[in-house]
Amino acid sequence: MRAAFRLRHAPAPVLRTCLGAATLLGCGASPSTASQDSSSDDTAAVASSSAGDDGADTTTATPTTASTTADTSTTGSTDDSSGDDGPQPGTDCDASSPGRVGQWEEITPPEFATPDNMEAATIAVNPIDCSVFATAGNKTNGGDGGTGVFKSSDAGATWSKISTGENGSKLETGVIWALRIDPVEPDRMYLASGYGNDPTIYRSLDGGVNWTMLDADPDDTVNDFAQAIGMDRDDPRHLVITWHDNCSAPHTPNCLSRTKDGGDTWEIIDGPAEFGGWVEGASISIFGPDSYLLAADSGGWFTADAGASWAHVVDGVHYGVYGGGVHFAPDGAAYLGMTNSGVFVSHGDRGAPLGSTWTLLPGSPQAALVIDDGTSLYATYLHDFGGQPFWRAPLGDAESWTQMASPVIGRGAVAIDYDATKHLIYSANGVFGMWRLRTQ
Repeated sequence: MRAAFRLRHAPAPVLRTCLGAATLLGCGASPSTASQDSSSDDTAAVASSSAGDDGADTTTATPTTASTTADTSTTGSTDDSSGDDGPQPGTDCDASSPGRVGQWEEITPPEFATPDNMEAATIAVNPIDCSVFATAGNKTNGGDGGTGVFKSSDAGATWSKISTGENGSKLETGVIWALRIDPVEPDRMYLASGYGNDPTIYRSLDGGVNWTMLDADPDDTVNDFAQAIGMDRDDPRHLVITWHDNCSAPHTPNCLSRTKDGGDTWEIIDGPAEFGGWVEGASISIFGPDSYLLAADSGGWFTADAGASWAHVVDGVHYGVYGGGVHFAPDGAAYLGMTNSGVFVSHGDRGAPLGSTWTLLPGSPQAALVIDDGTSLYATYLHDFGGQPFWRAPLGDAESWTQMASPVIGRGAVAIDYDATKHLIYSANGVFGMWRLRTQ
């Protein structure tokens, strides 16, 4: 990666520095240098984040005032059996929602803002107990490491480091740019660590305390440098990863690795033959036991036979994030954000498999990430530097997009997740911190 030194300042009163490369997290030039115009008034104020019910004590989780509480719990299960369907979302969660509906609030822990080139890189929700996990780093932004994995049990009001066990210090030598939580067994987590010591895929079986390196390259065809992580929504032990390095023969230069047992064993599969090697900003999504969509700078490519053949199914440029990709909505549709064009939707029309045909939604914004809250779709593009980087459309009318008012947030999200119990969207926005939105 080539460093493109460029100073970018966050809104007052907090000053943050972006010295980053033209990369996934860095704030340099993007595939599209023009951000979309801001149509909403820039009058929203950053609000304090509430720690719980109305009347409870509040803690402001901005970089200058957030408090951090110790969390040394190691009660996560290490049971390696897949079991039944497990607990339901919200089973161990207080359903009360902090904040005001429709108002973005900053929840950045101080460790994610010091030094000022630190970038919030991932965010993920445990759907069972509503705890939130996040990471930050500056390895790709002129720095030398990262934070490890942090956890919040109060919707982002307070944070503490959870990766204090095995390989915890190793995870602080790079930037964790993909983080996935098994929604059925949320103590089972996966991450991809970039540019540090042993930059590969790691697994935790105890809720993020201890992390084990996984051997995802049984053929010794690549340098074990993991990039994006895709998780099967129907079978979360089915994962597929992309590599941040070229693969060697007999595999294609862009190859993938998949597991169907939660990381115990792996298989290398070939990517599209048209790819000359690994691709910056590519994302990977799973549509079935052998069906995948690889989205990259040459568009979207679909396979239904585990890489034996690939079809070019989406035109345009995709510059995505390594913990994201296709979003599957409750109505059965799949959504994919594309640079310079907008949001595409797949319905599996006329007998075609879901993911194999796509249609551009008229009026949709360019995007890298799409998510929903059961009522609306939300989209954001990581290289939107216009100040209000979030867009919304009704799920029932996905062609009617409006730009959301927010405090000045200097770039779009590099990671986003939704807590369906508390109705909270969480967003990681690089050097511009972490944010939370109550949607209902």
